[in-house]
Amino acid sequence: MAEAFYFMELVERRGTGTTRILNSCRAWGLPDPTFAEDAGGLRVTLRRVVPRIGEGLNARQRDAIAFVREHGRITNAEYREVTGASDRTASQGLLDAGVLHREGAGRSTTYVLNEPGGAS
Repeated sequence: MAEAFYFMELVERRGTGTTRILNSCRAWGLPDPTFAEDAGGLRVTLRRVVPRIGEGLNARQRDAIAFVREHGRITNAEYREVTGASDRTASQGLLDAGVLHREGAGRSTTYVLNEPGGAS
């Protein structure tokens, strides 16, 4: 069957799929898939790791996340107002942790949650 798919140009190469799947999972930091024989076929189970937003964060950061969930985004000035932080780079910790991502530039910069399955 694999040969037929190859000649029909429905697959790029023969015999490389399993290795490519493993390499892709590892490159993205995902767990290795499981491979099992199932009723004469092959079952491949891909799992993803979904971090819980808020785990390991301090109270200020959790307050900022709550604000973003309610309003959809937060500016640096809003972050400082909501959390009481005085540092203009206070949101950097959430960026470094992969919880937020930056949109825009300069004075129009806002920060949005990196929800599972969403933008990153």
